[in-house]
Amino acid sequence: MISQATGGAILLIASMSAHIVNYPQPQMAYNVSKGAVLNLTRSLAAEWARYGIRVNSISPGYMDTIQTQGQGIQDAKDIWTSRNPMGRIGQPEELEGAIVLLCGKRSGSYMNGSDIVLDGGQSVF
Repeated sequence: MISQATGGAILLIASMSAHIVNYPQPQMAYNVSKGAVLNLTRSLAAEWARYGIRVNSISPGYMDTIQTQGQGIQDAKDIWTSRNPMGRIGQPEELEGAIVLLCGKRSGSYMNGSDIVLDGGQSVF
């Protein structure tokens, strides 16, 4: 984008784990790496804005994907949903609006260095 002088939008995928400590699973390394994604987002946003490049991120909560399927994870899912104000985990398509907003040429044209948390309220506690 810089060499082509086209500007544009970059969207990084962080996680609610950048904002909270997850329970019951121990995942310190994952949480730290997602926190780094937030700082990368802000740093690139500050450095690359002069090139017309916006850099933002989203922080999804627990999502209903292949990673959250199967019997071995049901106890954890029960805890996650019990600790979520909406009482459930998210569906991947619920991320679409934020993605379109942050990547759109008009809709998110003044958003830079932002992170949108999409976790059903999990991180408010």
